[in-house]
Amino acid sequence: LVLTELFVKMVNRRLQDRAYAALLAGLQFQLYRHGRGLSIRINGYADKQLQLLDMILSELVGGKFNFDPAQFELQVKSLRRQWQNISHDPLTTQTAHELYRLVVQPYWREDARLAALDEINLDELTSHGNNLFNQVNLISLAHGDMRYEDAMQMNETLINYFTADKLTKKFHTEVAPPKIRKLPDTYMRSVKTIDDKNDAAVAIYIQGHNKDIATRAKMLLLSKLIDTPFYFNLRTQKQVGYLVYSGPFNILQVPGLLLSVQSPSHSPAQIGRLIDEFIDQFAMDIKAMSAGEFTRAKNSLMSILLSNDETLRQRADRYWQQIDQRNYQFNSHLKLAAHINKLDKDDMIKFFELIVSNKQGKILVQAGKLDQHEKFTGYTLISDVIEFRAADHEFFPAYDMPAE
Repeated sequence: LVLTELFVKMVNRRLQDRAYAALLAGLQFQLYRHGRGLSIRINGYADKQLQLLDMILSELVGGKFNFDPAQFELQVKSLRRQWQNISHDPLTTQTAHELYRLVVQPYWREDARLAALDEINLDELTSHGNNLFNQVNLISLAHGDMRYEDAMQMNETLINYFTADKLTKKFHTEVAPPKIRKLPDTYMRSVKTIDDKNDAAVAIYIQGHNKDIATRAKMLLLSKLIDTPFYFNLRTQKQVGYLVYSGPFNILQVPGLLLSVQSPSHSPAQIGRLIDEFIDQFAMDIKAMSAGEFTRAKNSLMSILLSNDETLRQRADRYWQQIDQRNYQFNSHLKLAAHINKLDKDDMIKFFELIVSNKQGKILVQAGKLDQHEKFTGYTLISDVIEFRAADHEFFPAYDMPAE
């Protein structure tokens, strides 16, 4: 991961000068690392995109690398500063990061990345760049104002940069996606140690029991129903903190709900108790919710799902999510809206009791000023995060829908 991240930074730096003319001509590009490899994104006027792609590929895979030592040192420092600065993010952001660290594999903590970065030298990076593409799987997407013939020519250019023996032949990706662990049916607590004497933060993550579209629809609607009451209760009524958030927290298509609060006046244990009190109260509130209120929330959510993409970037993001799910009809939003449309209040009452009230798959992360004498009730402490991550776990399947 660290070698590839550094490699991408080095290539991007070399591309900056060469791509300046393309920028003036109305073209932009991004080259970045992600969980399965690398992506190149190009947008702008279609008639010159092939030339820009060819230029990027010539730097990325076109020959042997001869990186400048001074530039290598600059990019190492830049990457080190980037990962060190994560510890200065808002507490609510850091608690969300911690949740990813606990349930996603592989996922390396910043201290592990920094330790690996310190051991890398220029020769090792050069060797990594020269061998990175010894075997590849290519997936390309073109959309917008582009002819089919031009898209196929760009695709052919992409393929031609690799010899036949390096290319896999399957249509869908053969690169294993990250795994998401299934949480046991217990409440667990993780302590994120942060030197912050002023604020405390608590994030509670409630995980869905499967990835099917019916569960995703119910979790999305529950997030909509709980959003305004949670903010009103914790922020306006209880005045616990100035950063109060609730909403969907889906990790690689596994549906989840996040309840997050940052406070200058309450300890983590106090925040946790108030969130639990809200959950107990909401179990009654959802039963008392009027038919009109329920229908308005449902229609509002469906309207968002069925709205047109406002930008080509939004459309591209949606297309890539569907490709990752192997849904080549690109219609998950339509299926979600159809499932939500069929839900009634009784469905949501039962779902809330199953997901929230019955203590299914829940983690609380606390951060900031910690009172060691306060006790959390009903939570089992994760005393060793590394051990917790390394233990044998049950994982969600990579895909819930078959390849078409």
